[in-house]
Amino acid sequence: MDEAFPRSHPDIYDQIGRGYAGNRVPDPRIAARIWQALGDARRICNIGAGAGSYEPADREVIAVEPSAVMLAQRPQGSASAIQGAAEALPLADRSVDAAISLRVLMHATDWRRCLAELCRVARWRVIVDFPARASFAALESGGRRAAAALGRRTEPYRVMAEADVRAAFAANGYRVVDVRRQFVLPIAFHKILSSAPATSRIERGLAAIGLLRLLGSPVTMVAER
Repeated sequence: MDEAFPRSHPDIYDQIGRGYAGNRVPDPRIAARIWQALGDARRICNIGAGAGSYEPADREVIAVEPSAVMLAQRPQGSASAIQGAAEALPLADRSVDAAISLRVLMHATDWRRCLAELCRVARWRVIVDFPARASFAALESGGRRAAAALGRRTEPYRVMAEADVRAAFAANGYRVVDVRRQFVLPIAFHKILSSAPATSRIERGLAAIGLLRLLGSPVTMVAER
């Protein structure tokens, strides 16, 4: 049984989201992976769109974001955005070719409902990511959630089991076609390290001995009807 999550996505980002667009910049490696996963999809919805990271400029994008603070940070010329919740998307069934949702399931009050909504509105493909339960992210998640319970200003999140996400996709008529893991060591460690070449060397070494497959996080999962 999945634990109830104490606060919703908009609550978190209305509190901590000011200045988010300037502090969080897209990782080109993640962007390339997502755009490749989109294949020939032309009409896309970006759920939990935030300030507009990872939205391809060469396709029609519908952005859905619950937080007014985040919507206000979307740059001029970005895709048109709708304020709405991932648990009840303001879109018709199969109205887009593909749905993207990054850094959302980890915060959602009901992540299974969010996933069901993504599957409902997508005609063909859904792309999500999440922190793996079997990873160092589990330690950070526990620490952040404890801090949030004590009233500290932080970004709490849940970690998730790959098998649970696969089962949720299957329940909505989708099959998982690709799974990628990004890092073995916590992202916070690599931010402190602040060296892309060093991060690359360390993570390549850990991947070479099989740790990325076992402990990699976040997980990017692609599923199709």
